[in-house]
Amino acid sequence: LGEFQKDGYSKSCKTPGLHDAIDPEYSILKQRLARRLRYERADVSDLDLAKITSAAERTITADLEYLVSKAVDPKKADYAVITGVQIHNWAAKS
Repeated sequence: LGEFQKDGYSKSCKTPGLHDAIDPEYSILKQRLARRLRYERADVSDLDLAKITSAAERTITADLEYLVSKAVDPKKADYAVITGVQIHNWAAKS
């Protein structure tokens, strides 16, 4: 959130396929979010945690639906998608 507000969306909209090799999950998600928010013409100064979380949900859902459509023929097979959230803490244990 802070990075988008500081730098805008353009800095995060890199060529698809390019990402930070040290932190690929975060850099790819940040690129996808920046593209979606730019496409939706979201005002970067109006972003808050709830709005960026909603944009992440829309982005992840669209990506998942696209991937499922490429992997499953619903006329030939039933399928289910089960998701979850992993919450972790990088802080040292006390």
